[in-house]
Amino acid sequence: MALTKKEKEILSQVAKKPAILKMAPSDSLKKKQFIKEAVAMNPKAIKYADSELLGDFTFLEKLVATDGMVAAYVPAKYAPAQLFLTALENTFEVEPFIPNRVYKEMSDGMVIETETPYIIYRDLSDTYRYRCPDLIKNKNNAIFISKHFIAGFFYYAAKKYSADRDVALAAVLTSAHNYHYIDDSLKNDAEIIKCAYRNNPAAFVDDKSLAPYRSSLVNDRDFIKDCLISYHVCVLEPEYADDREIALLAIRNAISNRKFDLCKGNYSILSDRLKMDDEIIKMVLSFNGQILDEMPACIRDNDEYVTIALKNSGYAVDFISERLLKDSAFVWSILKELDGDNFFYVLNKIESSFLNDPKLLELAEKKDYCCYSLLWNESSDELCEFLMQLFENITENPTHMHHKDLLKYLPDCLRNDALMATMCIQNNPGMYLYVGDELKDNAEFALSLMIDNNIDISEYLSDKLKCDKNVSAYLKRLELKERLKL
Repeated sequence: MALTKKEKEILSQVAKKPAILKMAPSDSLKKKQFIKEAVAMNPKAIKYADSELLGDFTFLEKLVATDGMVAAYVPAKYAPAQLFLTALENTFEVEPFIPNRVYKEMSDGMVIETETPYIIYRDLSDTYRYRCPDLIKNKNNAIFISKHFIAGFFYYAAKKYSADRDVALAAVLTSAHNYHYIDDSLKNDAEIIKCAYRNNPAAFVDDKSLAPYRSSLVNDRDFIKDCLISYHVCVLEPEYADDREIALLAIRNAISNRKFDLCKGNYSILSDRLKMDDEIIKMVLSFNGQILDEMPACIRDNDEYVTIALKNSGYAVDFISERLLKDSAFVWSILKELDGDNFFYVLNKIESSFLNDPKLLELAEKKDYCCYSLLWNESSDELCEFLMQLFENITENPTHMHHKDLLKYLPDCLRNDALMATMCIQNNPGMYLYVGDELKDNAEFALSLMIDNNIDISEYLSDKLKCDKNVSAYLKRLELKERLKL
């Protein structure tokens, strides 16, 4: 169908101003010829095509086969992965415009994080691995699959493109293991070997094929520095154990990529001089306090460093010096700064003499009630009296209790104490389930809660109590009262 004069006028401006298509008649935006010519002038024009036309995948595929950049501007709901694969056949320039959803579609949402921790690979889904035998139609597809999907080169590209240098470079940068599948004519290529190292330095220690190249690469400081800066390699080579700049780069990369084992390994091979570097110590302990285990004894006995470690991980308490564990001033200062699990872990390790201090109970009341299982000493009358005083105002001010499940963490002697149990249940009726054995099926105690304290625990009563004559009579009166209200 021939284009109208108005359509031709609009098309004459599309190259510089694709938004002019907003002024085109709706019928024009449904015409394939009109959109085809508009796209030929500016790929962004596809955004303005009618939805009916955008839903015609065959039409879109023909457009991107002619100009791959068109795929970059097709509205998301009309642009499946296959459209971008077709676009790649035409031009690799479309690659930066491929959205994450396409990678997820091609991997069924799976992501595989290999032992090479600083690059995250995707794994091709079964749909693409086994049902798309013609997935790689040209070199552009081969580079894309080899570059972005683990085993993509091995499964597809190696058969036809193993001797293509560009494809091989993409493949080994994705996985050093792909070095085994490239053509022998490329195995001595310096840049390919460097790409393999950027992917996985460990391969040059473990792999017999790559090990001979390690020395020349590692001894090239500029190359190693570039790997750390440009490729986010996280490994610190032993040859640079005393090189502060290189060490900091490697440690920072391991931290930014959340790699605990690599960060710990990097610190462990540092020279004695750098192991005492204040910036490195604080950086590492702030990332994971458990790396304190790798540090010299003088660091594990340093108040400031140990505090940083414990704030990050309570487990670091296993590695601090005995002196600090017995230092009451340090113990008190650190406990005041810790919360939750970290507070609990430290309590597990400190001197038992601290556990009988009422002040610690008061601190625990503000931190985490599960700590009472550690703090409580049943033979201590002083602690029993203190705990009763600490919560004596709960009835008047329930918000004083920081946690509503206190009762289940108290020792049996207090869970069997009617006054303490009543105060806790008043704050949370569900705590009736955690009263001690002496109170659990005690009808007199249950009735005192319901009648004297007006606490509804009917849903928590045992079958045995519900059958008690007095309890049963009260429940019937309660039910009748509710009916009369209705």
